[in-house]
Amino acid sequence: MAPSPRRHVTAADVRRFLDEHLPCSFCNACVAFNVEICLEEAKAITLELTDGAGYVKEDSNCDGCGRQIEVISVGRRRRRP
Repeated sequence: MAPSPRRHVTAADVRRFLDEHLPCSFCNACVAFNVEICLEEAKAITLELTDGAGYVKEDSNCDGCGRQIEVISVGRRRRRP
C-alpha cells in the first residue's frame, strides 16, 4: 500500500496553531510536532513569522515540552520564569 500524501503546511497553518493555543509559547520542535512538519520547516516558518508583526521569539520555557529554549509566541513578551 502506498503511503498517503503529506499535506503541505504553510505559515498560515502555524499562525492558526499558535493563535488557537494562546497564551502558550512553543519551541520549534513542538511547533513541528504539532503541525506535522520537519524541524527545518518549522524553523523557517517561525523565522518568517517573527520577521513580520505580531510574533516574538525569546528564551523562555516551552509550554509544549517544558524546556528552557527559544520559543515563539503571539504578540507579547512572556513573563520570565
